[in-house]
Amino acid sequence: MRNKNSNWPFLTLLTVLNAALLCMTVATYLITNNLYLFLTQAAVALVLVGFTLWRVATSRRGMFRFLSKVASQLSTRASETLASLPMPVLLLDEQDHIIWYNDLLRTRMLRGKDVYGLRGESILGEAISASLTHVNTAQLQYEAHEYTVYQSAFTDQRCRYRVLFFADDTELKEIRERYFRSRPVVMIAAIDSINEFSTNIAESELAAMYGAVEKEIETFSVSVQALMRKLSSGRYMLILEEKNMQTALNDRFSLLDRVRELTFAGEKGNLTLSIGVGRDGETVAGCDTRARQALDMAFGRGGDQVAIMNKDGYEFFGGVSKGIEKRTKVRTRVIASAIREFIEASDNVLIMGHKYADLDSLGAAYALWSIVNNLSKKAKIVMSRTATLAGPLLERIDLRAQQDGEEIVVEAQEAMTVLNKRTLLMIVDTHRPSVVESEELYRAATTVIVVDHHRKTVDYIENAAVFYHEPYSSSACEMVAELTQYIGQDLIGREEAEGLLSGIMLDTKNYVLKTGVRTFEASAYLRSLGADPVTVKKMFSGTMELYQQKAELVASAEIYLNCAISGNDLPAGVSRIAAAQAADELLSIDGVSASFVIYRAGNRMSISARSFGEINVQLIMESLGGGGHQTMAATQLDGSDYSDAKRRLMEAILTYRKGVQK
Repeated sequence: MRNKNSNWPFLTLLTVLNAALLCMTVATYLITNNLYLFLTQAAVALVLVGFTLWRVATSRRGMFRFLSKVASQLSTRASETLASLPMPVLLLDEQDHIIWYNDLLRTRMLRGKDVYGLRGESILGEAISASLTHVNTAQLQYEAHEYTVYQSAFTDQRCRYRVLFFADDTELKEIRERYFRSRPVVMIAAIDSINEFSTNIAESELAAMYGAVEKEIETFSVSVQALMRKLSSGRYMLILEEKNMQTALNDRFSLLDRVRELTFAGEKGNLTLSIGVGRDGETVAGCDTRARQALDMAFGRGGDQVAIMNKDGYEFFGGVSKGIEKRTKVRTRVIASAIREFIEASDNVLIMGHKYADLDSLGAAYALWSIVNNLSKKAKIVMSRTATLAGPLLERIDLRAQQDGEEIVVEAQEAMTVLNKRTLLMIVDTHRPSVVESEELYRAATTVIVVDHHRKTVDYIENAAVFYHEPYSSSACEMVAELTQYIGQDLIGREEAEGLLSGIMLDTKNYVLKTGVRTFEASAYLRSLGADPVTVKKMFSGTMELYQQKAELVASAEIYLNCAISGNDLPAGVSRIAAAQAADELLSIDGVSASFVIYRAGNRMSISARSFGEINVQLIMESLGGGGHQTMAATQLDGSDYSDAKRRLMEAILTYRKGVQK
């Protein structure tokens, strides 16, 4: 069958010719008054009009035959009901021209207008029209109605046609929306480190603190129409519907700020709140499980924040204040006992830190090596000798290895040869699989222990037999120094103690940042073992070239939103040590709350970030794919040059500033 749509341009031309010829006939008679010429032209015009009417009738019959052909090529049900289908229907040719539609489409979507010959995108929109070229369904919203558009295509005599069916499922989608908006959400709120406050205050004051926090939580629960129940001292559960969760998100959980600003007896209480939220669960029990996992994540990131866990992962709010140091060492004693049991039950032990090991990573690993060695178990430190920031300490370890005639530090490939099912792998100063010295070694190990102090990230090591994580500690070396006191006596000597002390001094910037009571207690213990601060200080000495690189980075810095930004994109790059030291140095500039140094490391741009705590550089680096502490963090950017890395960093700083202001 021919494509009858091709007749319409021809019929249009005939109509124009009819009108022109009739006008000429009348004009000829009026001007020349020639009857014969008038009759001749009139006869020709009548023939042409008759031919036009015949073609119109033929085309109409052809169109009806064409529609019958369309109906016959659709499904059986559609063929039977095409003429009276209770939904809008649209027919398009291969050029996307509209060639037919039913009355429902004309009344509901076209408001009585005719659009024959126009392109389908004129009523569908470009996005829907483009989508239908790839898939056979699309979602269309027209005025107050929601339609699902189904497409059926066929070919007739080498011409391709598309039939579009518009199913009005507005009510179904409203029911679906109401269903999802009524899904349960579980929140578990806990007062951070309330036990640390309760040791030095009266019961009446403690009750006042609980009451004030509880009142704020009750006010919040009313605003989100939640059911609130007290689980235990300082811990509360809220159950609400998903539709009310948006209220809390829009408010960015200002409950955290209100609790933080509470005052007692005219003084700021310094109380903070952590909240774990479980969403997208099929049941309340499922949401409760996610809420508890999210609360653990919030604690692991230092508290004073909201962690939301859903099917797609985590989302965080808050986290702008410093973590509160835990003074109790009960957990440390329990962890130390468990670690000793794992060591004694193993055949051998491998100790591994993060890539580009620094003094904190290597110092902690060296002390653990000594502990394992003195417990009569074989141990090795896994580290790359060519990619390390702890050269001076590594030289001291190698010197000891030469004296003892036994290798202490090995490469990852060599460590794989001694790995077996009874090998214990201890990971220090990181809890992320992608950051460890050898991810292959981690994946192959059956028993893993993690000792780390960095704020918890989403991609943490989940299969650890012991996950000793203290974001309140200044360093991994501080944590190992505490563990040593409970694992056993005389397990580390002066050299190992100096290694631990160097790690503490590195991460605290000589006891300036993230330093608590337990930091000084650990340092005093190491000093009692013979650790010499002068010897430790020499480990931080650098070359003249290193000092010049640091000076150039400091001199080229610029200020943006109270942040110092420096760096370069030289092919040779700068030393990681120089970048870190420059970031530390930039904090001494008046008015600078945070510093960022951008430098090239291989094929990627790295950013070293530092702050005094007023700005949480961890959140800024996390937005760029990195992580770390509130006062010290870093990231690496793939496929970037210096200008692009700087632009992305400035955008991240601006976004963080806006989030804090809200």
